[in-house]
Amino acid sequence: MPFKKLSAAAKTPKRTEELPWKPGDIVVHGTDGICRITDVKSLDLIGEGSKDYYVLVPLYNRTLTIYVETKDADDTLRQPMEEREIAQMINSIPDMDQQWITDEKERQRFFQEKLREPMVEDLIPVVRMLYRRKQEMIQLGKKFRSADEQILTRAETIINRELAHGLGIDPEKVPEYIKNYIEK
Repeated sequence: MPFKKLSAAAKTPKRTEELPWKPGDIVVHGTDGICRITDVKSLDLIGEGSKDYYVLVPLYNRTLTIYVETKDADDTLRQPMEEREIAQMINSIPDMDQQWITDEKERQRFFQEKLREPMVEDLIPVVRMLYRRKQEMIQLGKKFRSADEQILTRAETIINRELAHGLGIDPEKVPEYIKNYIEK
């Protein structure tokens, strides 16, 4: 079915004051990460009649616009971590561990499950596992699998962006922040 053109008559829903999220709120949306809600509109996006949608723009990819039906928001959106939660999570990093999954297909399924609706505290053990494996492969003079490298990069990006927002720093400074915090 071809995409239906958006009606020029998109309207703001009448009851936005009853919705849990408002334009201007910062939320976490699945793999798109930290987003700003820019609007709430009634739209007919798929030809099934007008529905109310949150309009989201990722803070780290402003060329993307995401529409989340307001009735699905509780399953799709969540609050970003705050500095206090980040500190508690960083303190628990030494206890977060994940054993290497030797079966490649099982490992990829595991990674995809963790990345489907990513939570930072679920991704950190994945990153630690992949990082340890990468270091082992380097010491053995072997290549780290590109599929594992891609998962590592994606998970680190998700973690760094969410923590950066909660800490008020640039995403590339998050690994150093965590290192310094743990060493205190």
